[in-house]
Amino acid sequence: MAGAEAETALVRRAREARYSARHLINGFPAIYLPLARLRHGGREDRLVRRDTELVIEGFGRSGNTFAVVAFELTQPRPVRLVHHSHAAAQVIRAVALGVPVLLVVRDPVDTAVSHMMYRHIAARPALRAWVRYHARLLPHLHSVVVSSFETVTADFGSVIRHVNDRFGTSFTAFRHT
Repeated sequence: MAGAEAETALVRRAREARYSARHLINGFPAIYLPLARLRHGGREDRLVRRDTELVIEGFGRSGNTFAVVAFELTQPRPVRLVHHSHAAAQVIRAVALGVPVLLVVRDPVDTAVSHMMYRHIAARPALRAWVRYHARLLPHLHSVVVSSFETVTADFGSVIRHVNDRFGTSFTAFRHT
């Protein structure tokens, strides 16, 4: 390889190694949560606590931002909401605390392509991270509401009604207008 090509390949490999390490750590609450506390400080929307009213999480590029914005715009009052950690550890901790969780899931190929474009990584690390994230959450699925990217973006009101039915909450359902 020429000098510039070798440097580019090295930079890409370093970026992918960092990405993979982050997604490995994100699956373990005992490792992830103390590091996240340091990183996020006192931001209440980043770390689940006992007084959190709802966690909206999903692997990155899965419709989380749409879900959070639609949810917040619809509520008549501020809700103690935690979102956008993209960490399985956050969901695992929320389940342990008995906090309601909405898990947004998107097709792995669509998610990997989005990660490849957004994070400038190859398909393999993106797909491995997607599989690792969801595999860590399999034992906890009975305690969360799972909704697909397609349902969240097309009928988020039904998703919030499902959250309310499952957890006994009374959040206002989003209306797609």
